[in-house]
Amino acid sequence: MTLRNEADLFSEKQWSGMFFLPGQESKKFLGKVSFSPGNGVVFSYSIDGLDVPPESEILHGKLDSGEICTLVGNFSFGDYDYSITRKGKKYAFFLVLGDFINEGEDFHEEVFSLSGMQEFFFPEGHKDKVKYSKTPLLEIETDYGIISFRNKANYAYLAPDITAQIDHQNPSALAELKSAFEKIKAQYGDSPFWLKQDISYMVTIEANPKATIDEIYDHIFNLCRLFSILIFQPVYPEYIKLKRNSKILSVYPTLLLSEGTIDQSKRRLYYPNMPINNSKIDLKAVITKWLEDPKKYSTIVESIQYETGLRNPHSLHGELLLYASQFEEISYNDEVEKKDRYVDPVNKYATADVKDKLSLIFTAAGEDDLGKGISDLRNEIAHAFKPRNLLEKFKIMDKVKIAQLMQITIIGYVLEKLGVERNLIEDYQKRFSPSNN
Repeated sequence: MTLRNEADLFSEKQWSGMFFLPGQESKKFLGKVSFSPGNGVVFSYSIDGLDVPPESEILHGKLDSGEICTLVGNFSFGDYDYSITRKGKKYAFFLVLGDFINEGEDFHEEVFSLSGMQEFFFPEGHKDKVKYSKTPLLEIETDYGIISFRNKANYAYLAPDITAQIDHQNPSALAELKSAFEKIKAQYGDSPFWLKQDISYMVTIEANPKATIDEIYDHIFNLCRLFSILIFQPVYPEYIKLKRNSKILSVYPTLLLSEGTIDQSKRRLYYPNMPINNSKIDLKAVITKWLEDPKKYSTIVESIQYETGLRNPHSLHGELLLYASQFEEISYNDEVEKKDRYVDPVNKYATADVKDKLSLIFTAAGEDDLGKGISDLRNEIAHAFKPRNLLEKFKIMDKVKIAQLMQITIIGYVLEKLGVERNLIEDYQKRFSPSNN
């Protein structure tokens, strides 16, 4: 699948045109579609006259740009009320740019890229050394089709005089190169030579059976959730493409992300500093294990996927309760005695450094028993009229660090269940746990 004019799902866009229900172009009306990662796909319309369209899950549009599109959502324009002009706004689930699609239509091939994925596979500063490959870098058979990780290259035409684009300090070497290139070009002159300018990574899913746009969206976000765990920051699609016969369609989903989450997902990563990347793990095995139950770790995944970088007492108390509940579930799954349910996950799935940092915070508040401290903290938050003997001893930064250390412990558990090696989990927790300052 050749990709051009990729949809950037992290930028704002706007289109205007005429819209109509499928097969009812004679009853078209004015509309405008706005997209942003924060507000999603918003459809503004103006319907003149008394002929109001009935409810529909699909709208087709012919845009002023000359493109055609489809809006997918729940569109109801109200009852007949004698208004001469009816104006309003509706949220759409998806905007599909490039063709008219039908309600419930299935697709076979989807292509997308995920934020942070480039650096996960190969350092940005060295990608010129990556050779383009027509065959997949990694291919995984799943219940819903074949997932392929591929690279995608952009090329420029290599000039007949190769010395216009390649230089050398030795003029004789350059002259030899020019002569050799001219000879090769004359021998194989039926097609031009191309110079690779850029290379990046993309994911292809060949759905079997074919999938609706909602199912495709779910496939993509199953992988987003996994990669958010692996790189410890929010991961969202940078673009989504569908293949429909000979056409390549761009898909804009409604994400409704906060500005803080958008900033976190666009945060620059550096391959050498990543405790987990493609060269360190068996990605095929990890993805296969993850897809056995991709919603299993939703609570901890969402703590990363909707990270904003901001905290307040209310949100912190919610996090601490959730993490305490996760400790309970981990201990239940590990058949741990009830009295140890808040400390056993730390003993098993956290590094000694993480445990020491947690213990130090509780000891400073007068509680030397870590398990009892986490239990008391959980109960004081959960029960409105319980005396807050321990909670009031913690400053807000203490609670931030407790939440972060509990979160990184739970992630250690998840990574172990996914088959990530213990030394990588220790590097991960060392890299992402808060400092003592």
